[in-house]
Amino acid sequence: RAKVLRIALELAPYAQLRSSLVVQFCRYFTLTHSHQDYRLQEHEAMDEDFQHSQFGIVLIDSYGSLLKMLQHIDHLYCNCEQLIVAVDFEGVELNRHGALCLVQMTIHDNPALVYVLDIHVLKRACNPFELATPGGTSMKSILEDGEKILKLW
Repeated sequence: RAKVLRIALELAPYAQLRSSLVVQFCRYFTLTHSHQDYRLQEHEAMDEDFQHSQFGIVLIDSYGSLLKMLQHIDHLYCNCEQLIVAVDFEGVELNRHGALCLVQMTIHDNPALVYVLDIHVLKRACNPFELATPGGTSMKSILEDGEKILKLW
C-alpha cells in the first residue's frame, strides 16, 4: 500500500488531491515541527516511529477502528479511578439541528495522541454513538457519564 500511495502522490497534480489520497490509504499520522516548519507524516500502522512521536493522530473512519478505540477506553475505565477525556466537535452549523462531522478526542493516558472520528463517514452504516464494547462502553456512554469520566470541552 505504501508503494501505491507514493506513486499516487507523485502523480497527483494538485495538493488537495494529494491530501485526499493520503487519507484514503493511511489512518495514522504524526506531526513534527522544527523552528517554524510543520510536517505531517503518514503511517500505515502504529509503527515504532508513530508510537514514539511527539504528537500522533489516529483517523477513526471504520467500525473496526472505532471499536478498537472504545476497547482501549473500556480498559482504562475499568482500571482507573477517573478517566479524563478532552473532546471537541466540528460540524456544519453545529447546534441542535446542525450536522456533526468530526469528533476529536484525547485521553489522559496519552495526551499527545488525538483520535479524529469521522462521523460523516461512520454514520453511513449506522449510528457510531451506539456501537459498544462487550463491557458497554460506547461514545454515547462516554459523553453521558458524569461520575467517572471527566470531560474537557
